[in-house]
Amino acid sequence: MSCGRPNPVQVACIRKFVEGRIVSDLGAGDLLLSHLCAVLGATKVIAIDKETMPEADISLPIEQVRCAFRYYKRNIDVALLSWPINTSCGLEALVNRAEIVIYLGKCTDGTICGTPRLWSHLVRREVLLLSPDRTNTLIVYGPSRVERALLLEEHAGLDDNNWYTYGES
Repeated sequence: MSCGRPNPVQVACIRKFVEGRIVSDLGAGDLLLSHLCAVLGATKVIAIDKETMPEADISLPIEQVRCAFRYYKRNIDVALLSWPINTSCGLEALVNRAEIVIYLGKCTDGTICGTPRLWSHLVRREVLLLSPDRTNTLIVYGPSRVERALLLEEHAGLDDNNWYTYGES
């Protein structure tokens, strides 16, 4: 399994949070996860990327928006972040506007997804689901702001000077 591809257990988990919702795939890239969310029952997927994307399957409810994150002003129901960029690009503001945030990436084992600034926003949200995996960790964040202990993935995202691991072999 490669970066950005959830395992079967994670796919089942994602379904619960996208079914019947509008999903904004932030950094949609090759549209793999946009297509997946549409197939899993999202009423609409808005694929946002500053780069050119391939054409979406016209039978699926996918709208493609080519723009930098800082220029995107629409409301966000569910934000999907897959291997978010490691530079500040306006992603934090979009995450703050989202009702639900689905993160898929890996900050443990020396790989960093997202900036410490992005993680400082995520760590204040309630965690609805955590599904770590050797290749990708899936975290679903809810709308509530809570005080809680940090997850290992969050520790690693906030501190790029140290390696953290789930101890997976």
